[in-house]
Amino acid sequence: GALKLMKKYSVRVCGYCPEVHVGPSGHKAQNCGAYKHQQRNGQHGWQAAVLDDLIPPRYVWHVSDVNGAPLQSALRSFYGQAPAVVEICVRG
Repeated sequence: GALKLMKKYSVRVCGYCPEVHVGPSGHKAQNCGAYKHQQRNGQHGWQAAVLDDLIPPRYVWHVSDVNGAPLQSALRSFYGQAPAVVEICVRG
């Protein structure tokens, strides 16, 4: 449903903060709350949005053996991450 709406209405997202604007063009309000927004005088940096901007993908840790030992937080950079949809398909 979101993709259909994005095709019908223009959707823009700020490149500096998480604000999303639906409509013909981004607004000129100087309320961008991003870090160092003072350099831009609070102006948003509008760019065309993609679906991941509206609905961010969820990533999960891939565990090879569900019944095995729990993951160690010290090794979190070693374990691979995969989108949740892919992990569900792998588990079957």
